[in-house]
Amino acid sequence: MYQQSSWFDDALFFGEWSIDNASNLIRILNYFGDASGLKINMSKNKVYGINVSDDETANLANILSCTPSSLPFKYLGMPVGDHMSSIIVWADVVNWDQTRASKNGGLGIGSLKAKNLSLLCKWWWRFRHEPNALWCKVIRSLYGDDGGLFNVQTLANLSPLWKQIRRCGFTLDDLGITFSNSIKNQVGNGSETSFWHDLWLPESNQELKYKYHRLYTLEAEKS
Repeated sequence: MYQQSSWFDDALFFGEWSIDNASNLIRILNYFGDASGLKINMSKNKVYGINVSDDETANLANILSCTPSSLPFKYLGMPVGDHMSSIIVWADVVNWDQTRASKNGGLGIGSLKAKNLSLLCKWWWRFRHEPNALWCKVIRSLYGDDGGLFNVQTLANLSPLWKQIRRCGFTLDDLGITFSNSIKNQVGNGSETSFWHDLWLPESNQELKYKYHRLYTLEAEKS
């Protein structure tokens, strides 16, 4: 079985690594050449092996009279087989400033960093608004009623994923946005509001149990 991607006189063929498969592909290309009159110049073709040794790649390329090569490579100017998530890899392909532009052209994609921050910070909002969700109960059982979001002392004990969600608050703080203070809890009937475990003071990023720890300890011992 083969998959192919073609554009004018450039084509990529993907298939299971075997001499039989490659030989059959050459036969197909030769039949195409006989039918169309377009002769295939095998010396201009390249063979790329994925998860195979360089010797295997060179051996198959020699049988097919092609040139052995390796990843990454460029196809129609696009990087293939490189670290595709790296901005550096796309530097020769994408003008990021022009791509992000919205008023004066571009695709209007926006800042990926800002988008990522917004998605991470939404988990803070969900933690507040979905208290009965199973994942919220798990987080509270692991890191306390505040989920470790509002207490810098618990940062080292958080899981890698939840730590990244916690750190987005620090990132916004560095940008001059006090994110933890912008999240407010509606008291309502008080069933989901805690005197000691919720933020009551706008100027503080600590719950009362941390700000007045001795009083909290006395209260906890009484109960």
